[in-house]
Amino acid sequence: MTIKTQANSLVTNTNGSSSDPTSKSTISGLVLICADSPVATSVAGMKIEGNTWRLETIENLCRNSDAIGDAVSSEPTNRLIVALCQGEHSKSEILARSRKAGIETFGTQIVEISSADQDHSNKAAVVTAVRGTIARSEAFSSPAPENIKTAFSGSGEKISRRALFTIPPIEYRSVPTINRSVCIAGSGCTQCEKSCPHNAMKNVAGAVKVDIGACKSCGLCVAACPQRAVEFPGYSPEEIESQVEQVLSINDDKATNVAFACSKSAKLPIDDWQIIPVACAAMVPAAALLSSVASGARSVGILRCVEECAQQSGNEVDGRIDYAKNILERAGLDSNRLVNLAPAVLEMENPSPKVAEPKSINSPAIGFFGGTAASRSVLAISEQSADGIEPFSHPFSPIAIPVINSSGCTMCGTCSAVCPSGALTQRNSKDQIELALDASKCIACNECVASCPEKANGAIELELRTDVTALTSGPVILNSDHSVSCKNCSTQFTSQLTLERLEELLGEDYSQDLYGELCPECRTLA
Repeated sequence: MTIKTQANSLVTNTNGSSSDPTSKSTISGLVLICADSPVATSVAGMKIEGNTWRLETIENLCRNSDAIGDAVSSEPTNRLIVALCQGEHSKSEILARSRKAGIETFGTQIVEISSADQDHSNKAAVVTAVRGTIARSEAFSSPAPENIKTAFSGSGEKISRRALFTIPPIEYRSVPTINRSVCIAGSGCTQCEKSCPHNAMKNVAGAVKVDIGACKSCGLCVAACPQRAVEFPGYSPEEIESQVEQVLSINDDKATNVAFACSKSAKLPIDDWQIIPVACAAMVPAAALLSSVASGARSVGILRCVEECAQQSGNEVDGRIDYAKNILERAGLDSNRLVNLAPAVLEMENPSPKVAEPKSINSPAIGFFGGTAASRSVLAISEQSADGIEPFSHPFSPIAIPVINSSGCTMCGTCSAVCPSGALTQRNSKDQIELALDASKCIACNECVASCPEKANGAIELELRTDVTALTSGPVILNSDHSVSCKNCSTQFTSQLTLERLEELLGEDYSQDLYGELCPECRTLA
């Protein structure tokens, strides 16, 4: 038996305003609910926070995957959510059925509701989970062909000849691509390349190339990119942020616990934690933890995969959690709201800490990913603190302060030229050259230090330090010097400190007439 429920034509957004569903006319969504679940009626009767979605309750859905194809083919559908009470069918089988029925690759989401029972709070948690998944699905952007990688299910990269006689099902994996319209690799940014543990990202002549064969779909590049230029269907910033925003916007009798869980991890009790799937726990930046807390989450957890992480993410995850805990402690908030989840923790009767109901602010204004997300999340936490957050250093701080040693800096401008985020800028006035820092834009990439020709003399250092005052001060002058203008064309071309350093290096070969009076262009004509 199949029970169909049509979604309302006018829906309410999370901010309380109404919108016309035709604004997303390309989305035609379907939620399939196993009728064997005790919460099926609650899910089927919920008000959908989305556009053009319909609900169907199907008996024996967990044991009859053929019903997926029948339901999809009945009406045009390009987004599918399958709510299962028993995991008898593998994820790959469900995805294969949905693809065969015409659902685009990665357009299917699976919600497991096996832990729910007749308890009202459990029913509410399931409804919240489905609504959050709908929001995530609506934020999903259809993948391009280069986002799709095929592999054999449960196999490595190599297949033996014997295995060819029993080929396992083919899996489709999402792989990242680069949006070159916003990528700043041409300005010197190498964050995605440095973050990839598999050497799948290469900056070639100012353009990032993705090696699809080497890519393991871990998503670490998503967290590293300051421009949100990495497009990763299924685990994009837009999808993750939309799901969290939705689950935290629902007014229940208690605040929501949010768990960022590796896609390979053990399943969480749905009544204790709202699951936010991520490709790897290491793709969750500290900003995501802090923004979730600032947005009203009661507790925020990260669950790594139960197997040894292929990305060796343990230290990175632990470091980010410790940094975020430091922020909460210094703000006078309960740091126990951040939980490093593990199977042992989940077996506890009350795995989430007992904390006061949090103050909620607008999550979209914060964000999880991008160059300024860390700064914005820290400022959001600081707003909840009575005394603010004192400056502190931390080895996993996503926020940094470039420190200039005026005795070693020659004001050559290299650091500002290679700064990918625009945190460092060098500007010329009438007779002065000034090096300025906007700390809120610093992404702790260390490009300024790596490129400095005077780094051996200690001209610049990068302190992994979080300073709220610096984040709100705007551009401040780090160093300045007299500028030198070309006597031929009057162009300001260098600083007096640079000329003094050049004279020191060249000795007798230094010519004031040549180096100190002419710009490089006029010098070639001399």
